[in-house]
Amino acid sequence: MESVINKSLRILFLFAVISWMSGPLLAQANHPRRSNQQVLDVILELKTAGKKKEALQFLSDELDRRADLGGRYGGLYVDVWREAQVRSGRVDADWAASLYNQLFVSCGKHERLWEMNDVLGNLLSTLGSAGRHGREKEVLEWWAQEQRAAGERLDASKYPDLGPALPYLPEVRLRNIPESILYWRANVDERRGGNKVHLGQSNAHVFIKYADHYDKAGRWVESMEWHFQMLRWASLEDGKPKWQLIQPWFSSIASIAEWLSWHGFDEEALAHIERGLAAPMQQSYHGRCNITMSLTRLNLLMSLNRSPKDVVEQAEDLAKKAAANKHLGIGSHLWARVVVADALLHTGRDTEALAILDELAGTGFRSARTKRLSYWIDHEILERVEEELISLLEDSRKAGNKSSEAWLYAKYADFLEKAGRLDDALAMRREVLRLYKSFHHFTMIPIHLAKLALLLERMGDGQGAEAATAEARALLVQGRLPEGRLKQVESLLANLGQNLAKVDDEEDKQAQVDFQPERSVVIPIKGASWTTLLTLTNPSGRVELGTLSSRGMPLSFTIEGEGGEVVARHAKKVEEGKARLPLQLEPQTYELIRIIADPAAEQEGELALIWTSSDGNTSVEAQVHIDAAEKGVSSSVIQAGNYRANPFYSVPMHFHYVSTEAVEQAMPMRFVASEQARVEVYALDGTPLSVDAQGNGSLWDRGDELFGAGDGKGNLRMPLENGAVSFMVLVFPDAALPEEGLTVNVEVQQGGQWVVNSQNRLMP
Repeated sequence: MESVINKSLRILFLFAVISWMSGPLLAQANHPRRSNQQVLDVILELKTAGKKKEALQFLSDELDRRADLGGRYGGLYVDVWREAQVRSGRVDADWAASLYNQLFVSCGKHERLWEMNDVLGNLLSTLGSAGRHGREKEVLEWWAQEQRAAGERLDASKYPDLGPALPYLPEVRLRNIPESILYWRANVDERRGGNKVHLGQSNAHVFIKYADHYDKAGRWVESMEWHFQMLRWASLEDGKPKWQLIQPWFSSIASIAEWLSWHGFDEEALAHIERGLAAPMQQSYHGRCNITMSLTRLNLLMSLNRSPKDVVEQAEDLAKKAAANKHLGIGSHLWARVVVADALLHTGRDTEALAILDELAGTGFRSARTKRLSYWIDHEILERVEEELISLLEDSRKAGNKSSEAWLYAKYADFLEKAGRLDDALAMRREVLRLYKSFHHFTMIPIHLAKLALLLERMGDGQGAEAATAEARALLVQGRLPEGRLKQVESLLANLGQNLAKVDDEEDKQAQVDFQPERSVVIPIKGASWTTLLTLTNPSGRVELGTLSSRGMPLSFTIEGEGGEVVARHAKKVEEGKARLPLQLEPQTYELIRIIADPAAEQEGELALIWTSSDGNTSVEAQVHIDAAEKGVSSSVIQAGNYRANPFYSVPMHFHYVSTEAVEQAMPMRFVASEQARVEVYALDGTPLSVDAQGNGSLWDRGDELFGAGDGKGNLRMPLENGAVSFMVLVFPDAALPEEGLTVNVEVQQGGQWVVNSQNRLMP
């Protein structure tokens, strides 16, 4: 009887289970139950066959199936984690990042927040290593948003001020941020919280990544304040590290010292490194941090001309220790050998040093290549410089590090000057300054202003040289430069007025002024004012004088704002003297011209802007077609144009987005090129917003960067001011333009669909 009852109970239980799971079971009828290893085997087989996308989709489907069935999810999660960490992902950062990302996305989809939080640190590390900085920024934004939703504040400036963190840079402040924020997890049951030590270590790693992402965007004050905050959390009252946060303590010290050294504060960086080397627990991870900090110390001492007599021997000993330390990766091993080469150069043993650099450069190691490149330029060994510069720039763009490109541009400008290619050097020098200003590398700007002044004087532009000199001296007066860079600027400026000979050429002296876009269309939104943007460029090495005028719609020209922006406003009656504007174009610069009309204008038709040289020999124009105002639309990019590629510079495309709704952000936006190209987006003040290395519209790929806000799905969202935003796009095609040109579509997400708001063509 008991067996019959048990059998009946089992049948009833089986019917209950079937009833509860009938939907998922039927849905999975055609999917055999696979072991974790079988799932991994399928994924790796697809990846090996070049079907990475299919492999990740298979993993996604398998995780969904297990989540729906209510079991065996955690086991697969752990095995995929291990695959990313110690198996196939160990030698392929992009693959590891893809696996971690799939786990992260799946955990979010199925509200498995514990696992989502746990994989966060590994995901951020591998995304950074793989150069997928756009996705890295979005993941950090998710983390930050979860913190804010729980009532935490991530704006360091909102916390009590404890005084300057760096007396020589008083804008960087110490903050009293409660330590509880370090032990926070997003909406997770505290019973599954694990031990506090592990939680603190995991979150510390994320906070360091959070600080680093600010630095990549040029927001160095926020970056430094978070690094100093992490150092406070990880320190005992006497300033020494807490044992449970020893690695974050060393990482913060190293990050602060690295930033200081990059910006020329070598003495101050050395003080932080000495603090790190004086701390207890130097043998943590077999002395990993002791080795890297000791190598950094030697580098700084050489830079300060205070290196020990046995600097080569010390460097070689540290390089051997680095190679033997299993907690240091191959990059650290190779960098240690670069320090050895640097020590050899410092002691005059150039042949031995170059042999090491040649060997390491042969492996593609970037630090060795840049060190060798600097040597070539300094010693005017110019034969291989340009080829190597271009190769390094291409590699930098693939890795996704826009803020560091300025260093390569600066070296390129130095090379071009030495090679006597002055017009090209001028274009490159101005691009260096644009990038350093965009990313707020304030200690580099005066140096390159001084170099610009010398170059302009050499090219015969005395007025331009005076302007660059005045700007450099104004920055010196501010007193924020480290001593070494201050002396460098003063030394450069001392060479002014020495009548450096201008390298004359026999090119046609006719003005080369360029109006872009050549033809454009504006489609206003009914009831909203509209703006369209044009650029007037002087790609030559000399000043061009002329006059700006219009034809068609009546315009009134003025110069407005501190930056002296050219504004052309629609006017029913143009005041006397404002129908034409004398305009001087400095060498290798452009003027941004903003055409504005209010809602009442509603004037369809044609408009042309015309620039005529003072001698009357050159005239260029840009044609604008104003279409009928669009009804029933609340937001749109209202400008599109045809551009012509210029061999002297990258043609900027300018756009204006308008919304009639009371919102603070534009709808998600993407930029899709018809050919593979690098697409960079900037605010009009030069602030970087995003870099799409492939030009495919997604910011999740290798080389992509997101500096502004995103939508969490690989797309840019721009802040609006009074319902509008203007921005600039730079396009760098990977290959020569086809005869039909390259199109760049500005697409906006509207109603859940991607809609082309503006199609633009760049012609060869």
